[in-house]
Amino acid sequence: MKTLSLGSGFEQIEGDVFTVDIAKQTNPDLVWNLNQTPLPLEDNSFDLIVMYDVIEHLDDVMKTITECYRLLKKGGTLHLKTPHFSSANSYTDPTHKFHLGYYSFDFFDPDHERFYYSEAKFKIKYKYLHFHRHRYINWLFEKIGNKFTWNYEQKWAWIFPACYIDIKLEKV
Repeated sequence: MKTLSLGSGFEQIEGDVFTVDIAKQTNPDLVWNLNQTPLPLEDNSFDLIVMYDVIEHLDDVMKTITECYRLLKKGGTLHLKTPHFSSANSYTDPTHKFHLGYYSFDFFDPDHERFYYSEAKFKIKYKYLHFHRHRYINWLFEKIGNKFTWNYEQKWAWIFPACYIDIKLEKV
């Protein structure tokens, strides 16, 4: 399985991984500003793209997801982790440009009512809200928040903030 790690940083991922980062110090295979597209990589060449704590830093979410779509093989997976909009971390880092929620990536699913924003077609394979684990109440809200996500984000997110969103999208 061929993996592309975008904004790889110092994180180590096992397997056949091609790393891209803007920071030379991280020793990526390609030093590149992810705001510049297209990346100098072939279409349909990766089985998996991982972006952990990256998408919120970029200038254009739609353009970035569309570029990932171009690079993934059909049936390939885009795995994203990003702070939830209710997380203090989402607002603490001054380089964060976007504050995303549980439903932010539904707009790339052809079955979504507002799919027309992008040509990139993805099915949601997995979505999960993670909460800080240091308090029992957060464990409870992780269960409730993931079962009743719409109500959680509309009514409870600012009282019991989530930590981050973990999402996997499959190219169709």
